[in-house]
Amino acid sequence: MPVLDGAVVVHMLTPGTSATFQDYVPVMVIPYLLTQLQSAQRLDLVWDTCTDESLKAKTGKPGKLVHADVLHVCYQFAYLAAFPSEQ
Repeated sequence: MPVLDGAVVVHMLTPGTSATFQDYVPVMVIPYLLTQLQSAQRLDLVWDTCTDESLKAKTGKPGKLVHADVLHVCYQFAYLAAFPSEQ
């Protein structure tokens, strides 16, 4: 069972011609995640969080992804994994 760091996946893949994160996800991220599922029955995609007490928050360097963007990735991925004929 693969466990992937969501932020690493996002930064590992080239954006191509995508201008926004919303454009980038269906073109690059979702296809990559689906290829990972070809050799596994389950895939865990994990994301870190930035709380007020975290080191990132105290240094003023929080992540740039918004929580809603991360949820969007997860929902798109779950939908395409459940309904592969929709691709």
